[in-house]
Amino acid sequence: MPASTKVTTSFDRYENPRIALPLKMVTPFRRGIMTAWMILADLISLIFAGWLSISIRSWLGGSFTNLGAYYALVPLLTIFFIAYSISGLYPGIGMTPIEELRRTTRSSSSVVVALSLIAFLTQTGMKYSRLAFVLFWILTLIIVPVNRLIARRLGYSLGIWGEPFALIGFGPQGQRILRFLQQNRLYGIKPVVIMNGQDHSEMDPDKEIGLPEINASILVNDKMFLARSGIRSAILVPTEIPASLRDALVDEQQFGLKKLILISSLNWIGGTAVVAHDMGGLLGLEVERNLLDAPQRLFKRFVDLCITALGGLVGFPILLLCAVLIHLDSSGPIFYRQERIGKDGKKFRLWKFRTMVPNADEILEKYLSKNPELREEWETSHKLKKDPRVTRVGKILRKFSLDELPQLINILAGEMSLVGPRPIVADEVKFYEESFRLYTQVLPGLTGLWQVSGRSDTSYRYRVSLDEYYIRHWSIWMDIYILIRTVWVVIKRSGAY
Repeated sequence: MPASTKVTTSFDRYENPRIALPLKMVTPFRRGIMTAWMILADLISLIFAGWLSISIRSWLGGSFTNLGAYYALVPLLTIFFIAYSISGLYPGIGMTPIEELRRTTRSSSSVVVALSLIAFLTQTGMKYSRLAFVLFWILTLIIVPVNRLIARRLGYSLGIWGEPFALIGFGPQGQRILRFLQQNRLYGIKPVVIMNGQDHSEMDPDKEIGLPEINASILVNDKMFLARSGIRSAILVPTEIPASLRDALVDEQQFGLKKLILISSLNWIGGTAVVAHDMGGLLGLEVERNLLDAPQRLFKRFVDLCITALGGLVGFPILLLCAVLIHLDSSGPIFYRQERIGKDGKKFRLWKFRTMVPNADEILEKYLSKNPELREEWETSHKLKKDPRVTRVGKILRKFSLDELPQLINILAGEMSLVGPRPIVADEVKFYEESFRLYTQVLPGLTGLWQVSGRSDTSYRYRVSLDEYYIRHWSIWMDIYILIRTVWVVIKRSGAY
C-alpha cells in the first residue's frame, strides 16, 4: 500500500523565486499505518519474550511441563497494547529514545504488576512458574525498546515511518531545528516544506536546503494551504515569522493543523528538564535540576556502586588479560595515572591501562615539529587520529575502549560516576569557558553523551554542549540509555582512536 501520493502544488502564483518541489499528499491512513506498524513490532517483541522465557525455564528442567497454560495467556498481551497506547507510544512520533525507554519500561512493568496481582487474587498463579514470569518481564524491558528502534529504521527505509511537518520560521533557530531533524530521522518528524518569515528579497538564492521554501505570509491569505497539501502538523518558531502570522497561528485549527509544536526562544532550557504549568492561562516553565538534587545523587551513586561491583567481578578476566598483553608488548608500567579535574574543581588521579610508549611526550613533540599541519588538530581536541605514541596493544585497547576499564577504581573511590561528562585536564578548561562552573558541580563519568554521539569525530565545542545538556537534563533513564548506547558504540568502534 503506498504511504503517500504526490500532488503537484505550484508556488508560482505566490511569486516565489525558488524552484518549487512537489509536496507529498499524505493519505488519511498514514498515521494509522504507522500505529499498526509499531503495534506489530510490539506484538513480535512480546511473543518472542514470552517464547524465550518459557524456553529458558524449560531448559532448566524441573517440573515445568504445563506449556498449554502459557499459550492460553497470549490474548492477555492486549493489555500491553492498551498500556502502550495510554502512554502515547502509538505511533510515537517525535519521541526521544530516552523518553520511549522510560515509557515502555513503566508501561511494561505496570502491566506485569497488574497481571501478578490478578493471578494472586484469582489464585491461578500456582499454575505458572514464577521464574518464567520474571524472565518474561526482564526480557520485555530489553526486547521491546530494541525492536521498536529496529521497526523505526525498517519503517523509514520502507517509507512508512515519518509524519510530514511544515517548518514555519527559518532563521537561525529554524535552521538548527532542520539540521537536527535531518540528522535524527527516526524521530519521525519529517519537514517537507519551509515557511520562511523573511521577504524573498532577503533570502539567500544560493542556499540549498533540498525543500520547497515559500513566504510564510501566504498562510495569512490562504489558511488552508498546508491542509490541502495533506500537512496537518507544523513546527512554529515565533521569533522568526511576522507578528501578524504568529498571533493568527495561536488558533491552529483554523489552519487545518492538528499538531503545532512551539519552539521557545529560551535557548538555555529545554528537553525533559522542563515541566509545563498553567498559570491562569499563562504558560509557566519549571526547570528541574535532577543531577543537582541530593536524593537523586544518592540514587545515582547507589546504582554506580552496584553496577561497578558486578562489572568488576564479571570483567576481572578481561582486566587480567589486558594487563598481561600490555606487559608483554612493551616495557613500562601496566597502568597510567593522569591528573584530571573532577567535582568541585578538585583534582584526582585517573586510572587507565597504559596505551603509549614510556617517552610519549618527547615523541609527540618531535612528531608535531615534523608535521606542523597536525598541531592544530592536537590543540583543538588533544587527540590525533594517527598517534605515533600508541603501542600495538594500545591501539586495540583504544579501539574497544578497554583502556578505560581501570576507572572502575575511580568510581568505587567516589571520584567518578559510570555516566557523566568525561574528566578533563587543566589545558581543556579554556574550552568550557562559562560552562566550566556547571561541569564542576557533578562527578565526571566513565562514559557519557559525548561517547555515544560521535566521540573523537566531533568538535570540542559540541562536546561541551553535550556535557552541559547532560547536566541540565539528567534522569536515570538517560543514564540507562547512554549505557546501552555505549555498548553499541564500543562494538562499532566509532570515533575511537
